Amino acid sequence: MATNSLAYLSLPSFRPSSLSRRDLYVGTLLLACANGIAFRAIESVIYSGVSIAILTTFDLSLVWISVWAAISLMWRDRELTQVPPSKLDYMSAALVGGLCLVPWGPASWAGLSFAATYLAFSTKPGALANRGAWILAAVSVPMFWSKLLFNLLSDYILQGDAVLVSWFTRTERIGNLVATSDGWGYLQIGAPCSSLANVSLAILCWTLLSRLEERRPRRSDFAWCVAACAAVVGVNTVRIGLIGYYREYYDLLHGPVGASIAGWVTLLLMFLICKRGLRRI
Repeated sequence: MATNSLAYLSLPSFRPSSLSRRDLYVGTLLLACANGIAFRAIESVIYSGVSIAILTTFDLSLVWISVWAAISLMWRDRELTQVPPSKLDYMSAALVGGLCLVPWGPASWAGLSFAATYLAFSTKPGALANRGAWILAAVSVPMFWSKLLFNLLSDYILQGDAVLVSWFTRTERIGNLVATSDGWGYLQIGAPCSSLANVSLAILCWTLLSRLEERRPRRSDFAWCVAACAAVVGVNTVRIGLIGYYREYYDLLHGPVGASIAGWVTLLLMFLICKRGLRRI
């Protein structure tokens, strides 16, 4: 019997039934992260320049680590490879794919939030995929939800930051304006100087470190997470307060150098406090 030699050159046909739930979600969530990070990187380069953007890792240092850790956990979940995707899984993936086509970065993070949260609630608690999904859901906090909250409550949030800075400098406050210590004028606290972004990063840091370990949530988790949030708020308050005290060093403290140092100090404090909290459990 003659055999058609071209049969050996044909590519295997794709069948939806051959796709596992793990493969679907790893691909979907990775697409949402890549799309959102690309938009953020472009914005960082436009506003800060290439060198500063790279130096500050596009203001995504903790996000890079969290995405890598989460995807690694999910990919190692062999149990999820035995489960075929359901109709809701395909609908979730389609929604994320549609949001990634929107030429607006936050849309991808919104899709990530929805899909990761759905996966977290639909998988076994403590499983690798479950832990990875919770980390990715936490990634959407600084990348989407904190920005949405700031847009809704920006006046109150900035005034809260101004209250803390005025306590530190012991000077007058009017709204989100804080008087300098030498009486020269007022510092206006704007959106880039708000503590909210760092608070959301502290939440992400705690979620990342706690989910990397195979453990159940404890009552003390909340207290340690709050401690990390308070520490990063303190760093931001001190930095702005120093600008009020030493106005002649405004460009240094408020510029790329001051922002980079404050960012790395904040990241270090978050990590140390969260690790300390996990060790005491």
